[in-house]
Amino acid sequence: MKKNVLTLLVMLIIMTFGTSAIASTSTIKRAQKDTLSTMMYPPHMLGPGVMQPDMMRARQMMNHGRGMMMSRYNGPSYPKVMKPYMFIVNQIPELRMELSLSDKQYEELVDLRTEYLQKKDGLEGELSKMNQLLHNELLNNTANKAVKEQLSSITETKASVMMAAYSTVQKMRNVMKPEQQKKLDHMISKMLNERKANRNDPKFYQRPNYE
Repeated sequence: MKKNVLTLLVMLIIMTFGTSAIASTSTIKRAQKDTLSTMMYPPHMLGPGVMQPDMMRARQMMNHGRGMMMSRYNGPSYPKVMKPYMFIVNQIPELRMELSLSDKQYEELVDLRTEYLQKKDGLEGELSKMNQLLHNELLNNTANKAVKEQLSSITETKASVMMAAYSTVQKMRNVMKPEQQKKLDHMISKMLNERKANRNDPKFYQRPNYE
């Protein structure tokens, strides 16, 4: 009987110490968490009217998205389906070996590219002014008709840049022999198919100066 009582007392003591240890560990962890929270966000930052951490992160994401939208708005962008032509115009001299261009062909293609780049630079200079004018009109709550006209002008000018690239590629193609034309057509077809298969720009477009 005495042994049973003694055993029971020992078990009660062990359980008491175990519970105290768990409670102590939990208290320490909670205190550490509270301390870390206080270090990251001091009490005066967590008062009424101040954004909580989740709200701050949401605001940062919104600002980042707004910045992305404005960067797209400010600079000229073109439909991806037309980028193979803009790429080819700029890179054609660098593709001299791939297309087996003669010296005469090479010189003619360089001249065509120079002519295109001059036209493109002039048109994109106009685009920059048009975008700035549109920006001012939007800030001043200009009438719908004026804004619509400005948007139409921007669209037409972008179309002129793309058509300049397309027509220049056709001129370059006319300088080439049939075998060279086939190689060029295959390159363009490959880029167009890659664009269709992948909504993002294919890596081939990442070569410099495709626009």
